[in-house]
Amino acid sequence: MQRWQTPGLHGCGLQFSPFVSDRIAVAASQHYAIAGRGALLVYGLGNEAMVAGSRIGPGAPPAPGASRLLRRLDYKDSLFDVCWSELSEHHALTSSGDGSVQLWDVSLLQAAPVRIYAEHTKEVMAVNWSMTDKRNFVSASWDGTVKLWDPTSSQSLATFAGHRGLVYDAMFHPRRLGVLASVSADGGLMVWDVRRPATAVQRVQAHNTEVISMDWNKYSDVLAVTGSVDRTIKGWDLRRAAQPLFVLEGHDYSIRRVRCSPHHSNVIMSCSYDMTVRVWDTGSSAAASVPGLPPRPRPNMTIVDEHPEFVVGIDFNLAEDGVVANCAWDETVSVFNLAQPPGPAMMPR
Repeated sequence: MQRWQTPGLHGCGLQFSPFVSDRIAVAASQHYAIAGRGALLVYGLGNEAMVAGSRIGPGAPPAPGASRLLRRLDYKDSLFDVCWSELSEHHALTSSGDGSVQLWDVSLLQAAPVRIYAEHTKEVMAVNWSMTDKRNFVSASWDGTVKLWDPTSSQSLATFAGHRGLVYDAMFHPRRLGVLASVSADGGLMVWDVRRPATAVQRVQAHNTEVISMDWNKYSDVLAVTGSVDRTIKGWDLRRAAQPLFVLEGHDYSIRRVRCSPHHSNVIMSCSYDMTVRVWDTGSSAAASVPGLPPRPRPNMTIVDEHPEFVVGIDFNLAEDGVVANCAWDETVSVFNLAQPPGPAMMPR
């Protein structure tokens, strides 16, 4: 396990690099992202020589097993989310409380964004880069819209405006070109085709209250997962979305993020305002508490309870099966292997 401090900065989101397995970006903010500045933090975990040879910054390689802050890039407002480019190992996006998205080149010494995308009128809560065409990214905002961007232009390509409330998250489909989904305070999950932004392809009333996060199953063309203020995680087969495929219950407070494993079709990770991270094996049983169906056994679940504050960011390492990371408002980031849990804080049940 590796754990390090982010003094004066509360983690809000993180992502492993798709190019360099030992590199991780963290979007962090002062004062619990309520006020103050933000920073993009780039860490090397020190497990491979590529960290020492990186063009990110000078200095001696870290000791084996040690992490190192490779770059800190400050911004004038809170940063809520981060994602790496699918085109360049040096580029990352952040989303901000001032309604803009920032593109950074972490190999440069300049502490300023390469480009700023500023069309949203309220906070931008999420950014996501397309894994399929790799040329576009989307942003999700509290102004009720999702916007599609080409990183080379400061003007958006399209606006998706079908939600009736704040939009919290938007994700490109990992397998289907030009398909994305978004979730909102209106309880809806909406599926969009980027070629026809005026009207959603599909709308699912996923929850009766705010939906904060969503993800796509990496092994299915039709399975999406949503996490809500109602403390549940639901899986949706979009061919038959009248009721959820499964419902996962166990968190004590609102779900903050959900992520589907890139390595296993049946593994989901979630974090919550109950200060825990939970890893679910949905293949161990069919479902839990699906309305209209008989009660079934709860899927196997692992609880990581190591933070005294809200856990708001999680990610799976794309290159190393079982390696995960999380960040919390206690000014810490943790990276560990699920096969080597961080002591007694990890409790299977």
